[in-house]
Amino acid sequence: MARPNNDSLKDLVKRYRGLIRSIASRTVRNPLDLEEVEQEILVKLWNSMERYDPTRAKESTFIAMLARRCVIDFLRARGRRPFEEPIESAENVGAWDADNAIGKEDAVRLVEAMNMLPPERAQLLDTSFWSGLSHREIAKKTGISLGTVKSHLRRGINELRSHLDAVGQPAAA
Repeated sequence: MARPNNDSLKDLVKRYRGLIRSIASRTVRNPLDLEEVEQEILVKLWNSMERYDPTRAKESTFIAMLARRCVIDFLRARGRRPFEEPIESAENVGAWDADNAIGKEDAVRLVEAMNMLPPERAQLLDTSFWSGLSHREIAKKTGISLGTVKSHLRRGINELRSHLDAVGQPAAA
């Protein structure tokens, strides 16, 4: 990925299109908008490939974070907030094909780890990740004090990290 060429982009698209679609379709419901945001993600991915550092994150993590940022930027540019829906089960991770089996395993592990968190902490993490709201905006929206929001998010991330470490590292990309 760090040495971009047409073949590497084709391979990445083939391998991660399910992940990209899953992230985008979680908040973008209109099929035309979904197609547009997916295109924006791919363009941004092409332009960002040289920034990828395998010592800092897996390819799938890098792509997921880039996709999430693109979706939030896309929705903000249109003056809309993302549609929020809680993670209910590992079955809700999106449409995946055989080429994305590694990505689905990672997503299932993450959903399982999220389900081990106290419900209020899991909901705050889910809101923070998918909505793109600041800590202050989350506090205002939920009626929870800012300090408590920050504490819950920090503890939730640490608990997620512990749960994921306990079940083993996600499969290598």
